[in-house]
Amino acid sequence: ALFSLEGAEHGRKLYPQQVNGTDTREKPHSLAEYALDHFRPPPKRTMSKALTLTSARRGTPEELWRHGREPLKQPLLKKLLTKEELAEEACFAFNAMLKYMGDLPTKRPRVGNEYTDQIFDGPLKHEILRDEIYCQIMKQLTDNRNRLSEERGWELMWLATGLFACSQNLLKEVTLFLRTRRHPISQDSLQRLQKTLRNGQRKYPPHQVEVEAIQHKTTQIFHKVYFPDDTDEVSCPGYSRRVGQEA
Repeated sequence: ALFSLEGAEHGRKLYPQQVNGTDTREKPHSLAEYALDHFRPPPKRTMSKALTLTSARRGTPEELWRHGREPLKQPLLKKLLTKEELAEEACFAFNAMLKYMGDLPTKRPRVGNEYTDQIFDGPLKHEILRDEIYCQIMKQLTDNRNRLSEERGWELMWLATGLFACSQNLLKEVTLFLRTRRHPISQDSLQRLQKTLRNGQRKYPPHQVEVEAIQHKTTQIFHKVYFPDDTDEVSCPGYSRRVGQEA
């Protein structure tokens, strides 16, 4: 098994030398440079409203490429700003991401693949949204100091890399991001992305069984097969090499 169930449930890192999902000996890649050319400028705020406790401590304005807990009112990428419906879809997906990761309080618990459908349905239908979703996930995994939130963010990264690839323009950023992170899911996500680049995108969002598998930090899925003679057998279709394939 690639993952430890106990470590995932309690939001603990699997490797003791890691801090916030990265190897302390290597600086993790972020979207700081990419954001300069491709992200919209952060919103202007007055002094009375702008300085939240976190930003006041940093002494810097809001940086869109870092982890945040506030819903988006506009997409991250400038190329979506003039496309009203797609921009709304991008913000809707990010809000679902916040709820999935526990960054946005909600009275409703995570139920099956409800949030993952909301996150991934749009980019599977509209190619232009795929870069946005990858940027949103990387944003939420950058300087995220909530361990449980970070673990759930890596679940979304793992799912995304098995569904669709980003554009060539963003591919270098995603690759560097995954290579410089020492979270146990990062390297498997990179392998899934490379396979998706070879084989093409999926047609549908992740199945509930697939979502539950990565939530339990395992890519081994068991299912019951029924035969015409009324017998049944439990089988395992394989590890991560098979988890992402369409039925």
